Amino acid sequence: MRKACRFSFRIVLIFLTTRWQSCTGDLFLREHKLGEDYFTSVQSLTYLVTVENKLLNLLEKHLDFLREIDPEFEHDLYAWFGDHLAAVENPEEYVSHPITSYQLIKRLTVDWMDFRTTIIEKAPANFTDELKKEIEPYFPGVSDLNGAVHGISFLCSVYTMSFADFMQGRFLDRQYDVSLTVFDVLEMTYVSLTNNRIINACLMSIELLYRDDYPVKVLQESMGLYESVMKALNATGNYQMSNGLSNLLYRKFHNETLPEKPERVMQNEFIGKQRDLLETIQKKEKRTNMMLEEDSREVVMEDFKRFCAFCKYPNLSRSLLNKSLSCRYKTDLPFLKLSPLKMEELNLDPLVALFHDAISDKDIQFLKDAAIPQMQRAVVVNYDKESHQEKGQNYSDSRISETAWLNEGDHPVTDVLLDRLNVRIAMMTSRRIMTSESLQVNNYGLGGYFAPHFDALHYNPGFLKPNNDLDNREATVMFYMSDVEQGGSTVFLDLQLVVPPQKGAALCWYNLKPDRTVDLDTLHGACPVLVGSKWVCNKWIHRFADDHSSSIPQTALIAS
Repeated sequence: MRKACRFSFRIVLIFLTTRWQSCTGDLFLREHKLGEDYFTSVQSLTYLVTVENKLLNLLEKHLDFLREIDPEFEHDLYAWFGDHLAAVENPEEYVSHPITSYQLIKRLTVDWMDFRTTIIEKAPANFTDELKKEIEPYFPGVSDLNGAVHGISFLCSVYTMSFADFMQGRFLDRQYDVSLTVFDVLEMTYVSLTNNRIINACLMSIELLYRDDYPVKVLQESMGLYESVMKALNATGNYQMSNGLSNLLYRKFHNETLPEKPERVMQNEFIGKQRDLLETIQKKEKRTNMMLEEDSREVVMEDFKRFCAFCKYPNLSRSLLNKSLSCRYKTDLPFLKLSPLKMEELNLDPLVALFHDAISDKDIQFLKDAAIPQMQRAVVVNYDKESHQEKGQNYSDSRISETAWLNEGDHPVTDVLLDRLNVRIAMMTSRRIMTSESLQVNNYGLGGYFAPHFDALHYNPGFLKPNNDLDNREATVMFYMSDVEQGGSTVFLDLQLVVPPQKGAALCWYNLKPDRTVDLDTLHGACPVLVGSKWVCNKWIHRFADDHSSSIPQTALIAS
């Protein structure tokens, strides 16, 4: 069921959006890519505010034509402006919340197509020319709507939030002043169903029936969607859920009291299972090469469940309880005597350390400005299990973000900062860097995360040999370029370590053991961003200039 949203608006504020569009619109059209995948980064989602701005200003210019088609269009347009105004006031903050970013995508896909169908055949030529050439090529697509809905479902799953709480803007221990409308949830139900996420569609349907603001007329118009959900449930053997949904519909139509929500029971059961899992974390057997070789679904699923548990309960991080760890100034190099590094030990074996105030706000903004024009959806690398050779890269639901590589030599001004960061990294590690990858800048999107993985490029058994000559990522240095309001922590599963983003800090660890075999305890992932915009940049070091062929002295990092 598809309906355009209705909002409230004060017409005197229209000029604000016009002014903002005139400052940013042309820059957007010059720099941003055509097409979809806006949902993969907050930075790209901010561009959609510009797209919506240009569309609304075009509609405002042709208001007389719209009135001729239907006098109600003026009310609809001003209502749309009202919701858009909230986005204009602070675009990044607006799209950093999953509810409002989804609503923005929905307005420019579903709601706009409803509106467009009504007016396009009668529109004047100058209207359609500007619309098709200068605005619509930059619209989000089906993949953005699908990605947004999947991202929301994923957030609810990882952080074990009921969909009822999510709809009302209750995220864990915080209440936000935003919520999903009935029409928002109807569209999410439709998208989930068309993407074969039938259980999600059923749970969303159930939540709608428990809402007091669900008009009977809209419910009647939505019956086709409910019937499709029940048919899909029956086709997949979920007869009990189908019957339960049918019973709720009957009671809703007859204005009867509804029973306790099935989702609440299921949600509580899932939370209980997650807590049981946390209680047994200490008993988990040490990861072995054989486990990697088997790469069994059971191992992967167990890892992911533990990953979700640590994302939900970051206070269980073992570093908070380890009294052998310390914080101190690192002063082992002559320069550091004058300007010491603030170092916090998070784990000793393998060594994981957090350096505070490692990069300035000015340098962070410079890196963002340099990276934004080059941002592309992040990919994952695939390897052939037999030959151990790279067999291509592809987009994956296991990594929702956009990246840019800042190469040394591309621009003299950028090179100055990159050289300075390399010096800082060398001081952190107390090693002279011989070879490393270019600096990678990342911005995460709606529900953006990175599933548990190893940074070492060659970690399968064929490469788990000491003293091999293959190039590999010996160490990782990750700079946090933003704080994150909720979510976004870095989790080391087997170390039971959770590191929340801290703007200006740098997280350092070694991926290889002293004999150059992969340290399997470095399995880590990035928790989904619940609310906020997460920026990081990574530097992967492949060779230290003063290494001997068979050893990487991790003690260099803790020297003081």
